[in-house]
Amino acid sequence: MKTASLLLGSLLVAGVLLASCATPPKATGVTVTVTGFRDAEGSPQNRAIMTLHFASENVTAVGFTRTVHELYLNDRFVGKTENLTPVGLPPMGSVNLDVPLALENPGVVRQILSFSDKAPYRLVTVLHYTDGDDKVQIKVTAEGKVELLGLEQAAR
Repeated sequence: MKTASLLLGSLLVAGVLLASCATPPKATGVTVTVTGFRDAEGSPQNRAIMTLHFASENVTAVGFTRTVHELYLNDRFVGKTENLTPVGLPPMGSVNLDVPLALENPGVVRQILSFSDKAPYRLVTVLHYTDGDDKVQIKVTAEGKVELLGLEQAAR
C-alpha cells in the first residue's frame, strides 16, 4: 500500500511538472508608445501616419497577430487605428512601426495646435495573439508628450 501511494504521488508530481513545462509563456512586459506623426501623403483627409515604438521585457521573442490603438490628446479622444500586420518583438528588444491613423476628432488637434506644437498623450493599445487554440488580448496604456506637427495636414 505504501509503495502504491508513493508511486501515485510520484506520478502526480511528474504530471504537474510536465504540464507546467508545456504551458507557453504569457506575453507580458510589453509597452507601446507614440514617437511621432507625419503626413499621410495621398491619403484621404483626416489621415496621418503615427509611429509607434514597441518594447518587450520578455526573454523570449513575442509575436502579435494584430494591434488596436486609441489615441487621446489632452485627455480627449482623437483617433483610432487597427494594425492587421503581425508584429514580432525580439527577446528584450524593440521595433518601430508606422500605422495609419484616422482622426475622428480633428477639431481637438486643431485646437491644440493653435497654442502648442506638443501635447500630452495617452495611447490605449490592445495586443492580440494566439496561444494554442486560445485567442488572447492584452491591454496596455502609455502616457507621455508628443510633437504634433505631423498632424497639421490631417487636422485641416
